[in-house]
Amino acid sequence: MAKYANLAMVIVLISVYGLAFRALKEVGIATSFVETPHTPQAFFLFCGNCFYSFEGVATIVPLIAAMEDQAAVPRVLGTALAVILALQVAR
Repeated sequence: MAKYANLAMVIVLISVYGLAFRALKEVGIATSFVETPHTPQAFFLFCGNCFYSFEGVATIVPLIAAMEDQAAVPRVLGTALAVILALQVAR
C-alpha cells in the first residue's frame, strides 16, 4: 500500500510543478506574493479555504484514532471527501 501512496504523491507533485511552471511561462512572475481579494465575498472565501486546509488534518487524525473500526477509515474518509467535492462543484 505504501508504494501506491508514494506513486500518488509523485504524480501529484509532477502535476503541481507542471501547472506552476506553465503558469509562470504564460503569466510571468507576479509583482507580489499574495494577491488581495477584490471583493468582500472573495476575502471570506479566502479565509474559509485557509481555515479548511489548515484545520482539516488536525481534525481528521484524532477522529481516525478514536474510531473503533479502523478498517472503515478509507471508506468513511472517501465518502466524506466525495460529499465535500460534490458540494464544491455544485456551488
